[in-house]
Amino acid sequence: MVTLSNKAGAEGPQPGFIRRKQSNITMNKPLNLAIIGCGAVIEELHLPSLRRLSRQGALRVSMLVDPSPDRMARLHRHFPEAVCIDDIERAFPRPGTDLALVASPPSLHRRHVLTALSFGCDVLCEKPLAISPSDVVEMSRAAERHARILMVGMTRRFFPSLATAASLLQKGMLGEGIQFSCLEGGVYQWPIASDAPFRREAGGGGVLVDKGVHVLDSLLWLFGPMTVTQCQEDALAGGVEGNCRLQLEGKARGTMQLSWDQPIASGLHVRGSLGEMRVDPTEFRWIELRLEGCAWKRVPCGTRWPMSLSQSKPRTSAPRVYEDCIHLQWIQFLRSVTYGEPLPAGPREAHIVARQIESAFAMATPLPQLWLGAGEQSAASRRHWKNSPPAETGAGISGGTPLPHSHLGSSPAAGGGGGDGPRPPLQTNWGSSPLAAEGGGGTAQTNKPLQGPDPTPLSLSAALLPYPGTQSEGREQI
Repeated sequence: MVTLSNKAGAEGPQPGFIRRKQSNITMNKPLNLAIIGCGAVIEELHLPSLRRLSRQGALRVSMLVDPSPDRMARLHRHFPEAVCIDDIERAFPRPGTDLALVASPPSLHRRHVLTALSFGCDVLCEKPLAISPSDVVEMSRAAERHARILMVGMTRRFFPSLATAASLLQKGMLGEGIQFSCLEGGVYQWPIASDAPFRREAGGGGVLVDKGVHVLDSLLWLFGPMTVTQCQEDALAGGVEGNCRLQLEGKARGTMQLSWDQPIASGLHVRGSLGEMRVDPTEFRWIELRLEGCAWKRVPCGTRWPMSLSQSKPRTSAPRVYEDCIHLQWIQFLRSVTYGEPLPAGPREAHIVARQIESAFAMATPLPQLWLGAGEQSAASRRHWKNSPPAETGAGISGGTPLPHSHLGSSPAAGGGGGDGPRPPLQTNWGSSPLAAEGGGGTAQTNKPLQGPDPTPLSLSAALLPYPGTQSEGREQI
């Protein structure tokens, strides 16, 4: 039985750790896993690790839950022992189900997580756990009430380059007065089945909900809780933001800029009184550091995570590619379930991020479009979702027809990604929301990061950090 020490009070889930006592879960037999939501997130991200852990005898995919027979059939080829069920209400109770992976549309996370917890499953839920802070609190309380683990899938917490950055900041290497510039953007390319990501009532938001959940969680880990003091975004009535810019203040202060429809010079630049740091999180071998009076240098990354399920002296590994991070996330989830080890990200972190997003939308103002004339910019402002009724515009990233010469106000073809063109909507009895996940790249800079003596533009990705308790010794790679 798992006991969670954190309490979900009025301010949301509080920090804590997991204690296990009288557990009947061991690594001597496979844990039975229910996959709730069998869409792109499973096929694109989780499938290799699930197959690998199944071959190793760590888990057994025993149930697939999805309203689409085609999606279940594609996964059933890999897990022929799994039972296929098209309705969550008929999926439980099912004796012997130990774990649940919730990868359904975000609007259904609350219902599916609460159902799985109530029937005794430890749960790994894809991000975002929820958009509403109150929903996060409800799920946290349910996990505590049922003595189950609830982990949020923040894969970016397993990037070794960012573990190194976190360590340098925690040691005070950059001094005081920390400022940051964090940018991430690229053309939306995640495979989807409908235009739901671009409708506010379906997805709750656009790039701030999609990419922003990851980036805000990363900034939380780097700098601690921060307050959103300004939010500018470009959503028109009925639509969602394709671009946004947030100002944040706490122990550090800085700017976060995100885009779904244009490549920007993605990356993190941090500066303090004693130096500055540039981080490319997808470069797992080093980060760049310049201390006052010194030249830029590369700092090697040495962080490693457990890669085995043995309780005593587990083998450790440093990921080489993104898929390795997914696998390490699964290993840590299983170790948390079995041995009570700390979670990389749980309800507390999800609650802080949800409150930041809620605050940002509450204060949102139109994102300036300085290439427009005064009349066009005034018209764009009137069409912003905070200033006009939803009936005035149609769907799309910005909620309606793009403004002339406005790449921030334009929208990609709903339902398509990459070069494949639009995809027809797919309606299911779960609703039409797709599975949210990461996407995008970036090359062109639109907002200058903090500049040091070296003015070379950054060409990085957004900053994301792992959690404490990682290891830096050992030699084994995945």
